[in-house]
Amino acid sequence: MIQEPTQGTILYVGSDDNSQRVTKRLAEGGLAVETVRRPEQALTQVEESAVDCLVSEYDLPTRDGVALLADVRDQFGGLPFVLFTDSGSEAVASDAIANDVTAYIRKDAAENPYVRLRGRIQEVLEGHPRVAWTEHSISQFWGAVIESANVWITVLDRDGAVTAWNRAAAEISGYPAAEVVGGDDIWRRLYPDEEYRAEIREQNSLIIDGEPVEEFETTIQTREGAERIMSWYAHPITDRDGTLAGSVAVGRDVTDRKQMKQRFQTLIGNLPGVVYRCRNEPGWPMEFVGGDCESLTGYTAEQLESGDIQWEESLTHPDDKETVRAEVAQALEADEPFEVRYRIQTADGDQRWMWERGRKVPAPADSESELLEGFVTEITERKQYERRLEEQRNNLKLLNKVLRHDIRNDLQVVTLYAELLESEIDDEQQEYITRLITNAEHATNLTETARVMADVMLERERDREDIDLKRVLESELEEARLRSDDAAVAVEGSLPSVTVRADEMLHSVFANLLKNAIQHNDKERPEVTVSLTEYSDSAVVEVADNGPGITAERKTAIFGEGEKGLDSEGTGIGLYLVRTLVEDYGGTIRVEDNAPTGAVFVVELPRAD
Repeated sequence: MIQEPTQGTILYVGSDDNSQRVTKRLAEGGLAVETVRRPEQALTQVEESAVDCLVSEYDLPTRDGVALLADVRDQFGGLPFVLFTDSGSEAVASDAIANDVTAYIRKDAAENPYVRLRGRIQEVLEGHPRVAWTEHSISQFWGAVIESANVWITVLDRDGAVTAWNRAAAEISGYPAAEVVGGDDIWRRLYPDEEYRAEIREQNSLIIDGEPVEEFETTIQTREGAERIMSWYAHPITDRDGTLAGSVAVGRDVTDRKQMKQRFQTLIGNLPGVVYRCRNEPGWPMEFVGGDCESLTGYTAEQLESGDIQWEESLTHPDDKETVRAEVAQALEADEPFEVRYRIQTADGDQRWMWERGRKVPAPADSESELLEGFVTEITERKQYERRLEEQRNNLKLLNKVLRHDIRNDLQVVTLYAELLESEIDDEQQEYITRLITNAEHATNLTETARVMADVMLERERDREDIDLKRVLESELEEARLRSDDAAVAVEGSLPSVTVRADEMLHSVFANLLKNAIQHNDKERPEVTVSLTEYSDSAVVEVADNGPGITAERKTAIFGEGEKGLDSEGTGIGLYLVRTLVEDYGGTIRVEDNAPTGAVFVVELPRAD
C-alpha cells in the first residue's frame, strides 16, 4: 500500500527511464521525488529551491556523479548526497568516499537496492544524522568491495604476508582465504620454483617501495597443479602519515587469452605470406604486420609498422601502383572484398609477383581513417608457370595451324589426282578410287574438327552469349543435307525457339552428331531424325539414326570418358569434342537405343532464360 509522502524534497538526477523507476519505487515508501536529467539542472534547482536529499546516477550527460558530488560539496556543504549506480568499481567508490558521499549504493550488488535507497533517504528526512564514514565503516566497505570483485585481489603487508584474499583469488588458485591470510607461505605454493619465486618477491619489494606496476605477468601453479597466467596491476599502500605499509595487487586470469593469442601467432607464422592491417591512406601505412614478412619482402614487420618502409611507396612496382589503387578503390566503393595481383620490388631489388586479398573493417572511434585487413602471398612461380603455359599454348596453336595447312594441301592434291584417275580406269577399279576420294574428304573434315578441338582446349576462356538453339539446328541440318544427298535428314515435329548460353562452337556439336549418324550408318539410305524439346530449365535435342546402334558396354566409352587423350575407344575425336563442348556449356550427353534399330544421341543444355 502506498503511504502518504513524507515531508521533504528529494531530487533525482538521471535518465528518464531510471527516474520513472526510482520515483515509482520511492513512492511505495511514501516518498515524493522530483527529477532532472543534467547536473547543471540539479545545481540550479538546489540553489533556487529547498532540496533535502539529492540522489544521482554515476553516468550523466556532461559529467559523472562523483564530479556532481564534488560540486555539491563545494557549493552546498553537507547536503545529503546518495550515489546510486548501475555498476561501480573500486576507483568510483574511493572517489565518492573522498568527496564525503552520504551513501554509495550499487544496484547490481544489493539484494534490494531500492529498499536500501528508500531507507537511507528516510533516515535523512526523519532527522537522523548522516552516518559518518568511520574507520570501521570504511574497513567494512572496502572488505565488501574486495570480496565481491570478480578479479583476484590480494593485499600484502610490508613483509609479503597476506592480509586480504578475496573470493576470486580463492577460485582461481584453489586456496581458500582461511589457509592464506596471515602468512606468506602462499608464495611457495604459487611459485614452487625457488629462482622464479625470488624474482616475483623482488618485484613485490619494488612495489612496496613505491613503484606501481601494470600488466605484469606471472605464471602461477594452482592447488591442482595446473599452470595459469596472471596479469597484475599492483600499487603500494600507505598509512595515514604516508608511510608505505604494503601493497595491493589486482590480477586477471589471461591464460585462455594468451593461449588463443599463441595459437593465432602460430597460425600466422605458418601462413605462406603476410597478414596485415593498414590505414586506407596514400602509401597504405601499416598498423600490424604478421607472418613471414622478411623472407617475402626483405624488410622486417617493425620497419613496415613504424612507417620507415611503406608497402605502396617502397614495395609495389611503379608500373602496377595505379592499377592496384584503382582496383582496391573500386571494390571498397562497392563494399566488397578486393583481390589484386601485382609485382613488388624486395629490399634486395628482386621482382616478385604477389596475390593479395583484403577487405574494409570497422575503424576505432578515435580513428580518422578507414582500415583494411588482408593477406598477401607470393605467386611468382605460378606466374612463371602461367607464362610458360601461354608460350606452349601459342606454340601448339601455331603447330596445329601449320600442320592442318600442310595436310589439307596434300589432301587436295590426293583428291585432285584421284578425280583425274577416276575417268581413266575401268569399272572394276572404280571402287578403289571412290574409297580413296571418300577417305581424303574424311581426313579433310578431321582437320577442321582438329581446328575446333584445338580452339576448345587451348583457349583459356571463351565468351558466352545467348544463342537461339533452333537457328543452330536449322543451319546444321541444311549443311548435312547438302553434304549427304543420299541421306534422309528430317525434323520430328517443329523446332521451338529456345535460348541457351554458349558460343559459336555450339554448331560443331550438332555438325559432328549429324555427320556421325550418317557416316557410321550401315543402311543403303541413312535416315536421321532431329527433335528439340523445351522444358522449364533446359532444352533437349535428340539426334536419332537407323544405323547399327551402339552396344551397352560402348555407350560410355564412345565419348572417350575417363581418358585423358584421344586414343580411347570410340568413333574418333568428333564425339570427344562433342562431349567436351556440351559439358563446357553446363550440359550432358548420353546415348540411347532407337527402335527398331539405331542410336539416339541426347543432348541436354540449360536454358539461358
